[in-house]
Amino acid sequence: MGVAIGIDLGTDNTVVSYVDKRGRLVRFRYGEFRYDKIPSVIYFESRSEYFIGRQAQNLSMINPAAGVKNFKTHIGDPEKYSITPEEGEPFLLRSREITKLFLHKIVNSLSEELIKKFGAIDGTIGQTIITVPGNFSSTQKGETRRAARDAGLDIVKIAAEPTAALIAYSNDGVIEKNDAVILVCKIDVRSFDVSIIRRDGNMFEEIARGGDKRLGGNVFTDKLVEYILEQVNDEYDLSMPFDEDIFYVLLRSTAENTAENILCEFIDEDFVTEYVILNDGKLFEIEFARQELDELLIDPINKMTDIINQTLEQARDRGIKSVDKFVSVGESAFIPTIAEMLSRKLNRTLHYADDETYAVIFPRRRSLGL
Repeated sequence: MGVAIGIDLGTDNTVVSYVDKRGRLVRFRYGEFRYDKIPSVIYFESRSEYFIGRQAQNLSMINPAAGVKNFKTHIGDPEKYSITPEEGEPFLLRSREITKLFLHKIVNSLSEELIKKFGAIDGTIGQTIITVPGNFSSTQKGETRRAARDAGLDIVKIAAEPTAALIAYSNDGVIEKNDAVILVCKIDVRSFDVSIIRRDGNMFEEIARGGDKRLGGNVFTDKLVEYILEQVNDEYDLSMPFDEDIFYVLLRSTAENTAENILCEFIDEDFVTEYVILNDGKLFEIEFARQELDELLIDPINKMTDIINQTLEQARDRGIKSVDKFVSVGESAFIPTIAEMLSRKLNRTLHYADDETYAVIFPRRRSLGL
């Protein structure tokens, strides 16, 4: 039968898990430095030679034209990526083809690990569950499944991320009632998904869904970064073409770190002071009051709230009178400022849960009849 595996194919990072002989959850660690979060990046040395993960991420920073990231977001799209490798002529690839190549590297490396741990017969890969955003279309799910099969995976099933997360959290005691209705907000770095799911014992039924694949934690960070760069520009009267100057590239990188620090610090404070390290080593002070931050970030919060309310309206049309609990998951769900502002806007408590290993829960359960 082989070893059942779960793949959380993320926009920014991919996590692969399986259960060992003792029934323990194991994160697969890829590459020379054995990272369990594999950056979803691919880099082409040539048309036939390529790297994925952390190595690809680092090489892409030096030579962006040879690398591709965020390819999961565009799976199913007819447009092709234009890639200029280090060696050879430029070429075009669809997102599905890039996903296949990315997964192929993981499958080969994982197969070697499983054979060492389980033996040549028992160590083959069996059923594979790949989680995808809740708002993926049938075409996108089909393209993901095809990419996985072309990469060497045999029995491939696709599951919606919010439902997969909820099953895992229910096992951890997050959901106490066996007949609850739960709204799951999945806030990733680059996407936002909402699902309303009804639990009946060990069965989970998705009642309604909504989302925006371009609305995630990066929108909040980007708004802060632009504000910070404007402040630096006002102070130093910079008139250069920012998008072409190396000064801007370095400054933006430090501004992103500052923005992330601000988002993480504001939960318990009404006023925050942070610093941007300029290229000459000087520190530029940025001051923020709570009201200023709320005004700056109100647009993405309103968009998230609108999506949630639209999804709730769908559920009401389908006979759901109330929601028992709001659960927030995803890489950006743990950014205090985003979670706190969304809670205030909804006037509801958001319960948080770690979703980094939820994909593997499916091979051990049959809750969705997979």
